[in-house]
Amino acid sequence: MVSTVEKLNDPALVRQAALLLERENARLHLRLQELIAEIAKLKGQDGQKQLQLEIARLQEQMAGMRADMFGASSEKRKTQEAPSTTNSRPTGHGPRIQKDLPFEEKTHELADASRMCPDCGATLAG
Repeated sequence: MVSTVEKLNDPALVRQAALLLERENARLHLRLQELIAEIAKLKGQDGQKQLQLEIARLQEQMAGMRADMFGASSEKRKTQEAPSTTNSRPTGHGPRIQKDLPFEEKTHELADASRMCPDCGATLAG
């Protein structure tokens, strides 16, 4: 059986439906607290203790539902596979030897002022 919320495609409508469901859930929690307190009073029991137990049970139930809803991710993650023994070298990008590039050597001369050591003033040899 498909619920009405499952048929919604518009994100704005889904958000609005989620907000309405959250409000209804909060209202039902308050009503449940009232009823548990009333039952405990009629039975002559400690209503606060019963209420705490029921709230803990409901929180566990909600955590389970949340895990069912959001637990498994739809992301595709890399699985850990055993390394291949046939080709241990990784493929893809990386440095490649460029044998066909031309080689050109250039000598750059420094100006006389740049050939002086800034600390002692001696001439730099190069």
